[in-house]
Parts: sequence; C-alpha cells; structure tokens
Amino acid sequence: MPEAQATPAAPLLGRLFGLNAPIDRRFYLRVGVALTALKYGVDAAVIKLVSGHTWTPLEYLSPALTTRSQILQGDAGWALILLVILSLPFLWIGLSMSLRRAVDAGVNPLIALLFLIPGFNYLTMLALAIVPTAPHAERAPKAAMIAPQSRLIAALLGVVVGVSLALAVTLFSTLVLGEYGLMLFVVTPALVGVCSGWLYNRSGDRGGIGTAVVALLAVMLA
Repeated sequence: MPEAQATPAAPLLGRLFGLNAPIDRRFYLRVGVALTALKYGVDAAVIKLVSGHTWTPLEYLSPALTTRSQILQGDAGWALILLVILSLPFLWIGLSMSLRRAVDAGVNPLIALLFLIPGFNYLTMLALAIVPTAPHAERAPKAAMIAPQSRLIAALLGVVVGVSLALAVTLFSTLVLGEYGLMLFVVTPALVGVCSGWLYNRSGDRGGIGTAVVALLAVMLA
C-alpha cells in the first residue's frame, strides 16, 4: 500500500503549538484574530448555555475573572472551571506564537511574557502584529534563546504549568470545596513553586536564584 500522505493540518498544528516554525506578522495577525473570535464564541456559548446571560465582547475583553464569576454563581460555578480549562490551549498557542513572532521581529523573546498578564496581552499582540520581520543577522541570536533546551523555554514551561496549576487548584478550592484558608494561601503557592521549579530544572541544575525567580513569577502571575 502507498504511504499515507501528511495532512495539511499537521504543519498548521506545528505552527500553532510548536516552537520551531517561524511566525511572520501576517500569519500572527490572521491567526490571532481568528483564535480570539473562536475563544469568544466558545466562552459566550458556555455562559449562555449555563446562565442564559449574553456575553458581550466588552465583557470578554475584561481581564478580571470576577466579570465571569459574578455571572456564574451558585450551581453554575463549575462552568468557571470549564472556562479556565478551555482557555489553556489558547494560552499556550498565544505564548508560543508570541515567542516566535518576537524572534522574527528581532526583539527579545522575553517580551512574550507580557502575553501572560491580563490587560497587557492584547497590547502585546497588537505590537507584535505591527513590527516587521528583522534581517537574518538580528533574528539568529534571538532564535537561540527559544531552543528546546534553553533556560528561557524551561522557565516559560515552569511558569505556564505553574499558573495553570494555581488556577485549577484555586477554582477547585473556592468553588467546589468552599475553602479560602490553608488550601488557598499555603498549599497552592507551595505546590506551584515546587512544580514550576522542578520543570525549570528537569534537564539539569539551573541554580537556586533562577529557580526562585521562576517559582515567584508563576505565583505572582496566578
């Protein structure tokens, strides 16, 4: 039998979720707009189905989690957990594409960290969608910063997983258990710090200072 041909979805998934394929500003803008519209549609559908509330674009753009929690109260609190879980793939796609777009623009990939901060994420995406592609000589040093075994990628992996874990545990503690004490203010930060620090050092000892910075950044962002 002839070998199966690669589907068009395979390279697209690599460009969305990977860290190797370059991202120019045209692709970044088109995909960013499409995914923002998709995520708004998903969030609006869940909120409408659960609470009957029509989720407006202005409410969607609000960075505060309380704009969602005030609507999804009582027995609908579980839907807030669902919204957070559904947002995780979009979070990674946005971060990975912002990293590669920064490299393509010849700027420090650390700017992509602003994507993780509510309120700054849209400004970051707008700026990266405007800056043109830089000459190869400017892109090459920046590309080395997002190599698979680099400190930056290890730190970002630790931060992203730590933030995701913090959100999941916090929502479970407050909405399901109704617990705002030990679980929220002691167990969650400790768990996030250990998890993010381990991921940062999983390929080798990167030092105590770097580990502490990654752990603190994950807790602060969460």
